[in-house]
Amino acid sequence: MVDLDSFFEKGIFSQLKDPGYFSLVKNNGYFIAWPNDQELSADTPCVVKQTLKNATFTHDLTKLAKITGLNFSEDQLDSLDTITTFHLNARYDSFKKAFYQKCTYNFTKEWIDKIETLRLWIKEELMK
Repeated sequence: MVDLDSFFEKGIFSQLKDPGYFSLVKNNGYFIAWPNDQELSADTPCVVKQTLKNATFTHDLTKLAKITGLNFSEDQLDSLDTITTFHLNARYDSFKKAFYQKCTYNFTKEWIDKIETLRLWIKEELMK
């Protein structure tokens, strides 16, 4: 269990203290989100648990991984960098079309498998 209370004390996340607004949460798979672009990804509690500090406000998974102090391999960090690129660029219409064309069945399956393997590794490391 990770205490994220201080995470909600300032900035855009302070809105989440309102129970009515908090109830507008949507599950987007790897992260949860609210209408005003507040997002909490699965790695936020990981960073908080490992560092005992608030997570850095960033979408950069490689940066978050390095903050945790876990021993990520270079391949894992490269994968996190690519996943971050997918996440950020898929927000822009100019990138979406090219990205969707790239997302063949095999490409998508490969990345889902990589993400799942990475997720399980992180979970295992946190249990140590």
